[in-house]
Amino acid sequence: MVVPDARGATRLSSAVRVWKKVEADAIHFFPGLRYFRFSESPESVADLESAVTGPESGATTHLYNSLNQLMKEGPAGGYVESSV
Repeated sequence: MVVPDARGATRLSSAVRVWKKVEADAIHFFPGLRYFRFSESPESVADLESAVTGPESGATTHLYNSLNQLMKEGPAGGYVESSV
């Protein structure tokens, strides 16, 4: 995520650039939008900048550990898709 490619861009910086283009629409359609930092367990943070920076930022995202934790702590019956 943080190793630069031949253009000097990282996967993380590319993903953030794309997200910033659609963030306003996402907030409009999903007003309950929340940001998380994928550390050893998912950590709720205030905004995108906090999600991509912090003490646990580095070469790994711990994505699978975080997703497993979210699923274990999920509501009975699972998560429900929001209709827009």
